[in-house]
Amino acid sequence: MKRFGFLLLPQFSHLSFASMTEPMRIANRLSEHKQFEWVHYCLNDAPTEASDGLMFHPHRPMSETADLDALFVVSGLVAGTDLADADYRWLRGLARAGKVIGSTSSGSYVLANAGVLRGRTCTVHWSLRTGFAERFPSIFLTNNLYEFSDNRWTCSGGAAGLDFVLEIIRREVGPELAKSVAEQCVHPQIRSAQDQQQMSPVARYNIHNARLAQAVSLMESNIESPMTIDQIASRSNVSKRHLERLFDQHLGHRPARFYTALRLGHAQTLLRQTTLPVTEVAILSGFSTTSYFTRRYKAFFSKSPKDDRVE
Repeated sequence: MKRFGFLLLPQFSHLSFASMTEPMRIANRLSEHKQFEWVHYCLNDAPTEASDGLMFHPHRPMSETADLDALFVVSGLVAGTDLADADYRWLRGLARAGKVIGSTSSGSYVLANAGVLRGRTCTVHWSLRTGFAERFPSIFLTNNLYEFSDNRWTCSGGAAGLDFVLEIIRREVGPELAKSVAEQCVHPQIRSAQDQQQMSPVARYNIHNARLAQAVSLMESNIESPMTIDQIASRSNVSKRHLERLFDQHLGHRPARFYTALRLGHAQTLLRQTTLPVTEVAILSGFSTTSYFTRRYKAFFSKSPKDDRVE
């Protein structure tokens, strides 16, 4: 039997937490004997509130960890990830004791801050990927649903926690139980670690034109060093004029405006998730000057980059 601990941070994602504990509960019910136990901890041993408003009381104090096989930091997109030095020391102590240390959603930020991800591969929720990569450039980050890197197990959060735990069940008990648990969860297709976190442009924008989908994909992949519309059209095997018609017809915008909106959205993510100066945010979003970036940002979001960061 494996015993897992979960550190619930204030405003943690309840979905991320439940998607990990529920498949373990079902695995126990379907097995002849208990396969998993879990307990949860809260900072300062005090009750904590989930992102949906539900209150959670700790099962035990943070000092009681000797019987754990693994400890997962459960965070969320609105959860703070800067903890007290004592909490980081606690995590490092668990790592030195040989425990598996893991996280879900934005919890990789906490592990990185604690210094327990050095030399490891990890993942994080897709919306936090850019900020994480800028803040921790020496940590190898993937866009996978989950990662097993030695004794560091990280998950991107949300419903991916179900696939993550199904893989744990497969490894610890066997594939048949993992499949049975998936069926009980009405989850007929178990996703692999390499499955994408985000929808493809085809699904997200309801695009059914292959050339338009290729053009959008090129834009999303070239934010810091933008391509020209002529280059995008050429790479998409379509004339510039025809590409403009496709954008107008299917997305309601000209290619240049759509591309600029993507880059400004990227800039907003950096402003809200990192402490990078506005000048650097502008460069990383493909704008050559800060003044031009600020004008375009304010025109699009009705606030300056500085004001958006303060909020």
